[in-house]
Amino acid sequence: HGYCSVVLGRSLRPSAAWDAIGRVGRTLGRQEGTTPTEDPVLCRLLQEARAAERQEGLANVVRAILRRRGIQGPPGFLNAGLLAKHATAHVVEAALSCESTEDLLARL
Repeated sequence: HGYCSVVLGRSLRPSAAWDAIGRVGRTLGRQEGTTPTEDPVLCRLLQEARAAERQEGLANVVRAILRRRGIQGPPGFLNAGLLAKHATAHVVEAALSCESTEDLLARL
């Protein structure tokens, strides 16, 4: 199923397919003297993945701060995309000083 399986011509688990593609890419890179950082598409994908990881980490920190302060929000009220629009320090300050989830969202 999916693009990786079609490319490899057989059915593989997605993680196994990506592992195989990675091995092929590293082998070709060594042969041609290139690295993954020279591929603009791969660089962009890595940047996006790291940004998403940071955003989700920040969302987890905010949830923990609110939980510790006894502030409960409805499930899914806080998502990483919302936090991405603001500086980390601003988000943490809002979480530390808000009175409710509604107040947190208003501060953001």
